[in-house]
Amino acid sequence: MKDAVPETIDFRIINPKGKTDAGRVTERLKALPGLSDVAVDGGSGIVSLQVNDTRHRHEAVAAILAEIDRAGLSIPPTWAEVDILNMRCAGCVTTLENGLKRIPGIVDVRVNFATQTGRIEWMEGIYNRARLLEDIKHVGYDAVFHVDDRAEERDDKKLRRDLALAVACTSIIFVLHMGEHLFHLFTVDHAVSALVQLALTLPVLYAGRMFFIDAAERLRHLQTDMNSLIALGSGSAFVYSLAITVQIVFGNGDHMADVYYETTAMILTFILIGKYLEARATREARDAATGISALIPQIVTRLSDDDKEEEIAVGDLQLGDKVIVRPGQSIPADGVIIDGETAVDESLFTGESMPVAKRSPDTVIGGTVNLNGGITVSITRVGSGTVLAAMIRMVREAQTNKAPIQRLADRVAGVFVPIVILTALVTLFVWAIASPGSKMVLLAPVAVLLVACPCALGLATPTAILVGTGRAARMGVLFRNGEILERLNKADCFVFDKTGTLTDGRPRVEKIIPAEGIAPDDILQLAASAEQYSEHPYGHAIRERAMVEGVRLSVAARHEHTAGQGVLAEIDGHKIAVGRKTYVMSQGMTDEQRAELALIEQQEGAPVVYITRDGSYLGAVVLADTIKDGAANVVQTLLKQGCEVIMLTGDNRFVAATIAARLGIRRVEAEATPEKKLATIDSLRGAEFTTVMVGDGVNDAAALASADIGISLGTGADIAMRASDITITGRSLDGVLTAVNVSAATLKIIKQNLFWAFFYNIAMIPFAAGILYPFFGVALSPALAAAAMALSSVFVVSNSLRLRNLQPFVTIIP
Repeated sequence: MKDAVPETIDFRIINPKGKTDAGRVTERLKALPGLSDVAVDGGSGIVSLQVNDTRHRHEAVAAILAEIDRAGLSIPPTWAEVDILNMRCAGCVTTLENGLKRIPGIVDVRVNFATQTGRIEWMEGIYNRARLLEDIKHVGYDAVFHVDDRAEERDDKKLRRDLALAVACTSIIFVLHMGEHLFHLFTVDHAVSALVQLALTLPVLYAGRMFFIDAAERLRHLQTDMNSLIALGSGSAFVYSLAITVQIVFGNGDHMADVYYETTAMILTFILIGKYLEARATREARDAATGISALIPQIVTRLSDDDKEEEIAVGDLQLGDKVIVRPGQSIPADGVIIDGETAVDESLFTGESMPVAKRSPDTVIGGTVNLNGGITVSITRVGSGTVLAAMIRMVREAQTNKAPIQRLADRVAGVFVPIVILTALVTLFVWAIASPGSKMVLLAPVAVLLVACPCALGLATPTAILVGTGRAARMGVLFRNGEILERLNKADCFVFDKTGTLTDGRPRVEKIIPAEGIAPDDILQLAASAEQYSEHPYGHAIRERAMVEGVRLSVAARHEHTAGQGVLAEIDGHKIAVGRKTYVMSQGMTDEQRAELALIEQQEGAPVVYITRDGSYLGAVVLADTIKDGAANVVQTLLKQGCEVIMLTGDNRFVAATIAARLGIRRVEAEATPEKKLATIDSLRGAEFTTVMVGDGVNDAAALASADIGISLGTGADIAMRASDITITGRSLDGVLTAVNVSAATLKIIKQNLFWAFFYNIAMIPFAAGILYPFFGVALSPALAAAAMALSSVFVVSNSLRLRNLQPFVTIIP
């Protein structure tokens, strides 16, 4: 009997209510059996303890987690992606996910059959990365943290070699069998024919060895999958034929009994052909999704410290490096132009085909193409920090997360194989009773095993999401996960922010209206000084006007920003308030001044920013913003589709009403604070609308997060992009309709795929079982069953690849 082996576990706990009570947690954990040396640091939240016997680690960890949960504490998670090397069907997804989820400390497991990858999330310290591959192996699968392209190429070559061997041998077996039995072209001694077919079938069994090896591995874990069906089907025919061959050769049986080596060989060969075609199609789907990384050049021209050109690998680029990008070359990383001017093709990121003029000190994005001028770029972001890397991460995340419809398909596929095996046994039993000497006793159960493989069911959803999200990324639309694709297709209410979303978001100062006795230049100087740290478009516009007029800004000793309202700054000992009418009024104001503010707002019908000093009204800045090209068309298209369209803005009701009327929006919620925006979204969801919020500002972040689907424009604030479910990387609102179109098209393909997978299995199982044979003498041979099964998977993947032809929605501006 093995001696107990202790293990020390270190992890961090978080108390959402504040500081951790170290003494209380220590006492709770010390009371658990099988633990010792418990120590808790209340400041850092670090827990160190010893599990006395690793043989009981699962039970000890489960008890620790239960105690921490009862204490209202949590453990921060971490995650890793793995490539799974021997997943053969959709049933493997359920087996692997359920097997890993049972391990204490693992929080979430998402396995994608189409990409052969898994994303595993666990509680850091309680579980660790070093155990992951071992536990995946224990469930019955092999995995690595990364498989490079060369390894994938080796697998492809191996599959091609096996396929070539199988096709060559099976062709000879087929000619022998058909020439002798069907066309009677020649006569061969039956024993010789059986031995020759046996000799040729053995190499085919070698070519298809992976099916038998994996089936044995599944059996060892008391599991079944696609390979179990293939091994049972082809193996049954081979074992039966081998037994008949022994009887024929040694003279102990019917010398003319049929052998079915051609069945075994054709089954394995057809499935290998299907696997090869499926692998090619799936690789095309994956490339359609993540091929954008290939746009980064592998070799770049860097300027050394003495301004000499040198060629280096893109992976060697460092922050601050200066690189030369010539016409026609891709920009290697994010940076700033320090010399030269050009036009850049940014269609990969914006979905907009028109080149963008660039000159110093404009920013450029890695992966975009320099079209017609040599430029020198100073690198500001490299590697995983670039915009392109962020895009690829979002696409991969979208492909790893499952849509609800996919989770249903995985559950069905998980129980499908045992049902098929049971159906095959019933078929065997029925034919053994009904026609004991018939060939259908062997062929019908084998055909059932082969025809009903759930591969197509497992590929139906993930391949469509793989191609759909990848194509969307190339059109400037980034989906955060696959579930959003499905949810967007149900959207019936679109809520738009105004500034920067429906309008260009680049307002300009139209005029300055001073109060009596106040100089316009003083208003501009105070407003710009107060707004010097603001990121709001109105603040930018005021600062730009001050810069153009050469106004010197004063130092703001104190600066307070209230989202969606305004700013309060202390300048030269005075409290300067700049913002909306209600905001500056709250700083103190006479009734006469309040009336003047209301009149200005009504007369101008444009965005107005007000300025007060120590509660006394100084004047107003009137701004102008233009409606985005195509915004009206986007709104009208959504209205024609029967959607509710609402404008939700912090601007005053007069400005909002003017813009809404020009766009054809009938419902307007104006003067909305971030809290009111959030409440409006919540009320719409309460009214059973599936609500989409489209915005780009910091004050939209809460509403974006609360909506059923949040869509942010990539030109907006980073916090808005982090809160949203979909990011439009360009400035055009056409991306909203592109996202809607991608969602609808992807869901249509998924439904077609699922219909085919279900219909195919439901229709083919009775046919394979021989339901027509007693009446018409027609039956599905195992070889054709294998071919049909293989082609059904190829059909599903090929159908998903049609999504590569999706085009972005583009408004034609006359």
